[in-house]
Amino acid sequence: PVAKVRAASETGPRKFETGTPNFESIAAVQAAARFLIEEDMQQLAKLESAVFAPLLEGLLETPGVNVWGPHDLASRAPTVSFTVDSMTPDQVAQELAAKKIAVWSGDSYAMEIVERLGLTNSGGVVRAGISRYIDDQDVKHLLTTVRGLRSR
Repeated sequence: PVAKVRAASETGPRKFETGTPNFESIAAVQAAARFLIEEDMQQLAKLESAVFAPLLEGLLETPGVNVWGPHDLASRAPTVSFTVDSMTPDQVAQELAAKKIAVWSGDSYAMEIVERLGLTNSGGVVRAGISRYIDDQDVKHLLTTVRGLRSR
């Protein structure tokens, strides 16, 4: 059994405390709650969709780039999984990172789907998403960089 901190209370929620409360996380939760209360989620969804549409369209139009998942905006969140012919997802992610573009490679915890798509052995997919702080210039930078990978 794990011994509790001797100074911790014997009753109530503080009996589970292992030391000083995590003040940073408390402040972060407060800021996140404030954001959710103050932000118009429908407006945010419209903004994300407006920025995501050119990303999805641009990837779909790029030769040698395969977009995995629905190809229409109405059927998806503003996140896209894609692969680039002749490159592993890790290689693509590293090339994009070198240009200060943050993406993720692998299965993104969607192991069953990646396996059914036959992408496990090649390393999964590259995943890019749109959030509040991503703008049109970021999308153009990503698309230009991915297209540059294809022209090598």
